[in-house]
Amino acid sequence: MNKLFLFFILLFLLAGFLMPVADAHAFSLMEGVGGGCTGSGNCTFCDILRVIHNVGKFVFLSTAGIAMIMFIIGGLMLIFNMGNAEAVTKSKQLILHTFIAVVIILAAYTIVNLIINLFLHVDPATWFINGEWWQGPTCQ
Repeated sequence: MNKLFLFFILLFLLAGFLMPVADAHAFSLMEGVGGGCTGSGNCTFCDILRVIHNVGKFVFLSTAGIAMIMFIIGGLMLIFNMGNAEAVTKSKQLILHTFIAVVIILAAYTIVNLIINLFLHVDPATWFINGEWWQGPTCQ
């Protein structure tokens, strides 16, 4: 049975490497920060908030990949548990805890963005109407 498990893992990894990557680009913590800040060091409060937003975005994107891996591991543990009740409960707990972590991360990301918008005195009525509340501050 271990050889079958290893075969499926290798097949999964091979399929992952062969999938086309449509929109991959490098991520910068200075994305959206004004050119005057990076060149001369004359940073505004908005530029600092933009960097804080970019750090949160980096953490959010990193944990999304880790959560996907944990869901896959939990699912594989459910498939290959060999009838062991203890392994089933461990895999279900792993999936549940990963789901709870994703909800906490989404809530934290939303709260940080709303606090940044409050610091910039953005009209709260436009946060959700414009549909761009997650993009962070825009600096002039």
